[in-house]
Amino acid sequence: MKYLLILFLPLTFSFTLSAQSLEKANAKIKEMGLSERDIADLCTAAKGKGVSFFPEWGVHPLIELVFDIELDNDGKAWDEYSSQEVAKAAFVKLWEEKYSHCYCDFGPGTRATLDAVSLYHEGADWVFNIYHPERDWGANINKIRWISFQQEIEGTILDYVEWLQNESNSYKVEEDSDFKTNVLSAYISKLIGYGAKRMSEMTPEEIERNSQ
Repeated sequence: MKYLLILFLPLTFSFTLSAQSLEKANAKIKEMGLSERDIADLCTAAKGKGVSFFPEWGVHPLIELVFDIELDNDGKAWDEYSSQEVAKAAFVKLWEEKYSHCYCDFGPGTRATLDAVSLYHEGADWVFNIYHPERDWGANINKIRWISFQQEIEGTILDYVEWLQNESNSYKVEEDSDFKTNVLSAYISKLIGYGAKRMSEMTPEEIERNSQ
């Protein structure tokens, strides 16, 4: 029995460390009013599961969920704005100031943001829509966030996808060579085409601006 206990202790410590890391990651958005339930629902929606809204203007369920959460906090629903353009601008502001800092438990040592989770689960439409440089969303594609708290790695969404392709030992990347070589490579090319930069390519001024 003691041998089982010895084997179990490191695993328990790992789960505890993981939970603490995720708690630290989401501290900022909790201060802004998001609950554990809100975060869980957002992470589920980012994976393309568990949420099935039918919004009037055809936005992705995750975007609808953002407005639903805001409605509970005295904000507006998506279809309460005067036009789609006004609603999109409101979402971009919410995204950059709050929701881009929502982290999901993605595996040992990895805390992925909502856009990164959606890319991994091939739910990329809403991600590419809000970052498209010629559409009226215009969200900042180069925000710097944590990729791994335990390894103290920071980066942009481009850094994250490249990290996932090159460093991650996740089941999907290891077992699905098409996802690793084709899907992620296509995402990398598309993100670069939208103006995405690696953190290593930024000037100190750009790093400071994109870290805010």
